[in-house]
Amino acid sequence: MFQQPYNLLVYSAALVVLLLGVWCGTTIPLFFQCTLFLVWDLLFAISRNPKDSEDRDTAITRSTTIGTLLSYFFPFYTILFALIFVTEKAKQTAFLELCIQANVPMWLLLTPFVLSSINLIFVPVAVTNAENKQVSPAFKGMLFVLTLGQQCTVLIFAHCLLRIAYVLSGG
Repeated sequence: MFQQPYNLLVYSAALVVLLLGVWCGTTIPLFFQCTLFLVWDLLFAISRNPKDSEDRDTAITRSTTIGTLLSYFFPFYTILFALIFVTEKAKQTAFLELCIQANVPMWLLLTPFVLSSINLIFVPVAVTNAENKQVSPAFKGMLFVLTLGQQCTVLIFAHCLLRIAYVLSGG
């Protein structure tokens, strides 16, 4: 399953979800897509097919890449927090009204920050099994959490920005 380009279906669904969310002004498609990510990632994590398994170096590189990508969200959220908590009352009110008009509740806007933060917490695990030198179940579990968190973070972040841009463009 993971050797064929079935992942294109997951990417296509993500694009449809983003467009539906913007067009309909709702977050319901996000929950569908995050569930699809969960199922896909879970199937990959429990895959017993040796052809679908990652080697040690690939798994370490993937976990490092995910952490790096997630860290890019922090400068954006620093600016967002400054806008919400530090700027004058009129700008705070204007921003919050824009979010309400875009149907982007504050909990949804902050969800990517929370997911990024959780994924950047380092929890040490064994990378490989001592017996067979394959990626350990603990490391596979960590990759599962990192991957799902990264997918949902990017999707929710994009949804929020697209909803706000749509409203700003007069939609």
